[in-house]
Amino acid sequence: MNIGTGRFSYPWRLRVDGPASGAENMEADEALLEAQKDPASVPVLRLFRWKHPVLSYGRLCDAHQAANQAMILSAREAVRRPTGGGAVFHDLCLSYSLAWNKDHASFPRSVKEVYRAIHETVREALSSIGVVASFHPGPSVAGGFCADAPATDDLMFQGKKIVGGAMRVTRWGRLYQGNVWAAEAKLKDNAAEAIADAFEKFFFKSAPARRPPTPSTK
Repeated sequence: MNIGTGRFSYPWRLRVDGPASGAENMEADEALLEAQKDPASVPVLRLFRWKHPVLSYGRLCDAHQAANQAMILSAREAVRRPTGGGAVFHDLCLSYSLAWNKDHASFPRSVKEVYRAIHETVREALSSIGVVASFHPGPSVAGGFCADAPATDDLMFQGKKIVGGAMRVTRWGRLYQGNVWAAEAKLKDNAAEAIADAFEKFFFKSAPARRPPTPSTK
């Protein structure tokens, strides 16, 4: 299977972080996007979790409304994401992000095609651990929370959205932030490893440089 755009292998970096606060997780992803200004940068896949319940919301959403939603859900934080989309409640979910230079050859130029390629890779990862997900064919479903509102090319499992994400496009780079809702699929502890392996096998076609988890400083 050739999910990436070419037949060639590309260097990339894998970062696996321990559970962190909402603010710490968003700061980490913003830093990854900022680092793509460096012409020598390589794509980075980051896998991470949350140390307490967090509500994140897209960069164009209303902060006051998000704070009210966080209170209703008993989330410890309401934090703005650098990407778009609506409100997302993070508790048991596994989250991941991808940052890359806008001209990187492994990624399609079209945002829609990027979204599909990333989700196809994650679908392969889930299949390898026994979770058979399918693409939501569209159209998008309106809803108050992203997990309740599948969009075209989100992944579905047993009638529920299990994988979704959002992107940020800048003049120098791209940032994708996605979630796998573990409670819906009863994911095994090796889901993060399966996702990393799928990106190595199908997307970049090369082993990653690995960075150890970044400890919390707060």
